[in-house]
Amino acid sequence: MRKTKTLKCKMQFYYGSPVRFSISCDIEKMSERTALLINCAETQARTIREQAELQRRSVSGYVLHIVMRAIGFERSLVARLPRRLKSIRSSASRPAAPRTTILVRCSVEEAKQIRTAAKRRDETISGFVLRTLARSWKATSGIAWPHN
Repeated sequence: MRKTKTLKCKMQFYYGSPVRFSISCDIEKMSERTALLINCAETQARTIREQAELQRRSVSGYVLHIVMRAIGFERSLVARLPRRLKSIRSSASRPAAPRTTILVRCSVEEAKQIRTAAKRRDETISGFVLRTLARSWKATSGIAWPHN
């Protein structure tokens, strides 16, 4: 953050225009962002990209939309059933398939929440995200979507 503030002052000093000031504010906001690298099978990555495109979202936006909603739901369950959720652990292993990675850009706070939720279930971040997406895909697979 200190470097960002220095840049902000320099830009104000040299240019002094409101446009340059707003750019420096955007740079400061970007420093509060991070990314998660999700290791997955190529078929899972293809499904993520297809679903993101169908929903007219970026890949990061699509993944975060589903995962953050699941974390919110899980929080409400933790408040009522903390011991039950801790006992829910996945024993599934990685599928033997060609692997790839998906970069999910998010805020530092979102990344912290995802890490905490994965840790609560004794899972990797990738495992938690992929199982959350798989639950979403399974839940929506039986829905007949109207075609206009």
